Amino acid sequence: MTKSAGHKAAGAFLQVVGVIGAAAMIFAFLWVLGWLQPFGLGGGLGGGDVQDSARPPLEAVEVEQAGPIPADDYWSCAYDPTMNDDWHDDILCSRGAEQIRPSLLPDSSFVGYSEIMQAARDYETVLNG
Repeated sequence: MTKSAGHKAAGAFLQVVGVIGAAAMIFAFLWVLGWLQPFGLGGGLGGGDVQDSARPPLEAVEVEQAGPIPADDYWSCAYDPTMNDDWHDDILCSRGAEQIRPSLLPDSSFVGYSEIMQAARDYETVLNG
Protein backbone atom coordinates (compact mmCIF):
# COMPACT_ATOMS: atom_id res chain seq x y z
CA MET A 1 0.00 0.00 0.00
CA THR A 2 1.15 3.46 -0.79
CA LYS A 3 0.16 6.62 0.95
CA SER A 4 -1.76 9.16 -0.97
CA ALA A 5 -0.53 12.71 -1.36
CA GLY A 6 -3.19 13.86 1.14
CA HIS A 7 -1.96 11.46 3.81
CA LYS A 8 1.65 12.53 3.29
CA ALA A 9 0.69 16.21 3.60
CA ALA A 10 -1.33 15.53 6.75
CA GLY A 11 1.58 13.61 8.29
CA ALA A 12 4.02 16.42 7.49
CA PHE A 13 1.60 18.99 8.92
CA LEU A 14 1.30 17.02 12.17
CA GLN A 15 5.09 16.83 12.43
CA VAL A 16 5.39 20.60 12.01
CA VAL A 17 2.68 21.16 14.64
CA GLY A 18 4.52 18.81 17.01
CA VAL A 19 7.82 20.66 16.58
CA ILE A 20 6.12 24.03 17.13
CA GLY A 21 4.36 22.68 20.23
CA ALA A 22 7.63 21.34 21.67
CA ALA A 23 9.36 24.67 20.99
CA ALA A 24 6.51 26.53 22.70
CA MET A 25 6.78 24.27 25.76
CA ILE A 26 10.53 24.88 26.01
CA PHE A 27 10.02 28.64 25.60
CA ALA A 28 7.33 28.65 28.33
CA PHE A 29 9.58 26.68 30.68
CA LEU A 30 12.49 29.08 30.16
CA TRP A 31 10.18 32.09 30.59
CA VAL A 32 8.77 30.80 33.89
CA LEU A 33 12.27 30.21 35.25
CA GLY A 34 13.24 33.75 34.22
CA TRP A 35 16.08 32.58 31.96
CA LEU A 36 14.83 34.80 29.12
CA GLN A 37 15.18 38.08 31.04
CA PRO A 38 18.62 38.92 29.55
CA PHE A 39 16.88 38.95 26.14
CA GLY A 40 14.14 41.36 27.25
CA LEU A 41 11.58 38.57 27.59
CA GLY A 42 11.46 38.54 31.38
CA GLY A 43 8.55 37.55 33.49
CA GLY A 44 7.58 34.31 35.05
CA LEU A 45 8.24 33.55 38.69
CA GLY A 46 11.02 36.07 39.18
CA GLY A 47 9.50 38.91 37.18
CA GLY A 48 9.38 42.58 38.04
CA ASP A 49 12.01 45.27 38.17
CA VAL A 50 14.40 45.09 41.07
CA GLN A 51 14.58 48.88 41.06
CA ASP A 52 10.85 49.16 41.81
CA SER A 53 11.24 47.27 45.09
CA ALA A 54 14.42 49.02 46.25
CA ARG A 55 14.33 50.00 49.90
CA PRO A 56 14.98 53.57 51.00
CA PRO A 57 18.27 54.15 52.84
CA LEU A 58 18.25 53.49 56.59
CA GLU A 59 18.50 56.41 58.99
CA ALA A 60 20.64 56.42 62.11
CA VAL A 61 18.59 56.46 65.31
CA GLU A 62 19.91 57.28 68.76
CA VAL A 63 18.64 55.02 71.52
CA GLU A 64 18.76 55.98 75.17
CA GLN A 65 20.29 53.25 77.28
CA ALA A 66 18.60 52.64 80.62
CA GLY A 67 21.33 50.86 82.61
CA PRO A 68 22.08 47.21 82.29
CA ILE A 69 19.54 44.79 83.67
CA PRO A 70 21.22 41.88 85.39
CA ALA A 71 19.84 38.73 83.78
CA ASP A 72 20.19 36.69 86.96
CA ASP A 73 17.98 39.02 89.01
CA TYR A 74 14.60 38.51 87.35
CA TRP A 75 12.46 35.71 85.94
CA SER A 76 11.52 35.61 82.27
CA CYS A 77 8.88 33.22 80.91
CA ALA A 78 8.66 32.28 77.23
CA TYR A 79 6.66 29.93 75.02
CA ASP A 80 8.58 26.65 74.72
CA PRO A 81 6.35 23.81 73.47
CA THR A 82 7.14 20.36 74.89
CA MET A 83 5.51 18.27 72.10
CA ASN A 84 3.92 16.04 74.73
CA ASP A 85 0.28 16.94 73.88
CA ASP A 86 -0.07 18.75 77.23
CA TRP A 87 -0.62 22.44 76.50
CA HIS A 88 -0.42 23.36 80.18
CA ASP A 89 3.39 23.05 80.39
CA ASP A 90 4.42 24.81 77.18
CA ILE A 91 6.01 27.71 79.10
CA LEU A 92 9.59 27.74 80.32
CA CYS A 93 10.60 30.30 82.94
CA SER A 94 14.25 31.06 83.55
CA ARG A 95 16.43 33.22 85.76
CA GLY A 96 20.03 32.90 84.67
CA ALA A 97 20.82 29.17 84.64
CA GLU A 98 17.80 28.31 86.81
CA GLN A 99 14.73 27.05 84.89
CA ILE A 100 11.26 25.92 85.84
CA ARG A 101 8.41 24.65 83.70
CA PRO A 102 5.11 25.54 85.41
CA SER A 103 1.83 23.82 84.67
CA LEU A 104 -0.44 26.78 83.91
CA LEU A 105 -4.26 26.84 83.68
CA PRO A 106 -4.72 23.27 84.96
CA ASP A 107 -8.54 23.58 85.02
CA SER A 108 -8.79 24.27 81.26
CA SER A 109 -9.20 21.27 78.96
CA PHE A 110 -7.59 23.15 76.05
CA VAL A 111 -5.18 26.06 76.31
CA GLY A 112 -4.53 28.33 73.29
CA TYR A 113 -1.41 30.37 72.62
CA SER A 114 -2.87 33.73 73.71
CA GLU A 115 -4.26 32.21 76.93
CA ILE A 116 -1.01 30.46 77.86
CA MET A 117 1.03 33.60 77.14
CA GLN A 118 -1.23 35.73 79.35
CA ALA A 119 -0.92 33.12 82.11
CA ALA A 120 2.87 33.12 81.59
CA ARG A 121 3.03 36.91 81.97
CA ASP A 122 0.95 36.68 85.15
CA TYR A 123 3.18 33.88 86.49
CA GLU A 124 6.29 35.89 85.62
CA THR A 125 4.91 38.85 87.58
CA VAL A 126 4.31 36.58 90.61
CA LEU A 127 7.84 35.16 90.39
CA ASN A 128 9.39 38.64 90.17
CA GLY A 129 7.00 40.12 92.77
